[in-house]
Amino acid sequence: MYLCEVQKMNRIKQLRIRKGLTLKELATELSKISNKTISYATISRWEKGINEPKLETWLKLSDYFDVPVSYLQGIGDDLTGWIDWEDATGYNKQELQAEIDRLEKAGYINATDDIQSKIGSAVKSLDYSSATTNQGMLKMVERELIQLKTRVTDAVVIPPKKVDMNGLKVIPSGTKTETRNGVDVEVYNQLMKLLDETRYKLPNLMRNNDN
Repeated sequence: MYLCEVQKMNRIKQLRIRKGLTLKELATELSKISNKTISYATISRWEKGINEPKLETWLKLSDYFDVPVSYLQGIGDDLTGWIDWEDATGYNKQELQAEIDRLEKAGYINATDDIQSKIGSAVKSLDYSSATTNQGMLKMVERELIQLKTRVTDAVVIPPKKVDMNGLKVIPSGTKTETRNGVDVEVYNQLMKLLDETRYKLPNLMRNNDN
């Protein structure tokens, strides 16, 4: 979701009253989730438009009231936040709703989940960032393989001692890999080869399963 400059009266007071909170109660709640003291007088000035919250506070308030930032700021009237999600992701409402329906039917999300959570899950699925489709599953495996190689290498390979002019460690051409005690360098090399071979086979699966 995106943020815009405040042009209309914000809805902090409206949402606070709807939630049945006094200024002091909201100040207490907001102080807890912000990990800093926010006085009720400060919130009162926000409600009157005398001052504005900082960016991070707008986001905290948005999460607390479960509304889009644009609605909270009084800029937009879209309580669900479809327009904000469309602008931020490039997916239109119909695409997002269709994906939400598919995820609910497949059991990946619950019908009782709040709408912001549902839309977020739909975006991740459409971006192949979650394993809710063949492509999403394969992309996830590809990312995990890359990370696994890095974790194993960091754990067992002795870092090079040579550094470049920027202070970064470099491995000169022809340098043999050295592993820590207890780890056979040949086993390490075979493992890296196996992980690479597995990763290189993924594109074929992706081409054969385009959903």
